[in-house]
Amino acid sequence: MAIAVASISCAVPAQASSSYRYWSYWKSVDSTWQFANEGAGTYRPKDGSVQGWRFAISEGANSSTRPPRSNLTFDQICQGVLAEPGQRRVGLVIDYGTTADAPSGEQPPALVSKCVVIADYQTSIQVMSAAKLAFRASTTGFICGISGYPRNECGVVIANPANKPKSNSSSTQATATTTEAAVTPEVTTAAVQPRSTARANTNSTPPPGTDSTPQEQPASTAVSNATGPASSGLAGSPWASILAVVVIAILGALAFKRGRR
Repeated sequence: MAIAVASISCAVPAQASSSYRYWSYWKSVDSTWQFANEGAGTYRPKDGSVQGWRFAISEGANSSTRPPRSNLTFDQICQGVLAEPGQRRVGLVIDYGTTADAPSGEQPPALVSKCVVIADYQTSIQVMSAAKLAFRASTTGFICGISGYPRNECGVVIANPANKPKSNSSSTQATATTTEAAVTPEVTTAAVQPRSTARANTNSTPPPGTDSTPQEQPASTAVSNATGPASSGLAGSPWASILAVVVIAILGALAFKRGRR
């Protein structure tokens, strides 16, 4: 399933002078957060990159001025983590936002950063899966919640937000970051093995020229094999020899009687 931040326009109607509360997707370029124009379901992050998600109230459905509040670099997040050939290391930042942006009755979890090791072919949305972060998505592929936050809503319209988004709200709060243990390459790779490979191995068909199994043989062949011996079994049986002896004995007896006459 392709996950695209821009698909929020399908989830909520665009309204002038309205703001939206949703999860936005970001990429860190030269230690500066940039709003991602390509969805996380198709973008494949490079080795040494940092990806971020931020839950906040933002003006507009296809842009945001509320990036993750962390200035941690890749070297800080993934210090000491190595990648094997065919793997990539990605720094992941999840910013659950502020209390002012939280839905009624909910409290945002603390900001989290993780170092994740993925395969070369995997996308940014699979970074979250490899990091063991559960996420909730809409039928249109829009990310609604991460790790159960928020509980129910998905890209709601906020007509008059009390916490008006500001263009300079990209303040960094490194002290709020809790760095967790890095995901090891073994666990990450095993957790995201493509299922198509296993299906291909179990449902593979025999190559041309190989013998078919009995279940694959045509019914006509089975019938001919079953009835064939009936037409030729008598010639090779011991009853043929016995019958020949009896016939010879009868003929001999008849000849003896005629001789006595």
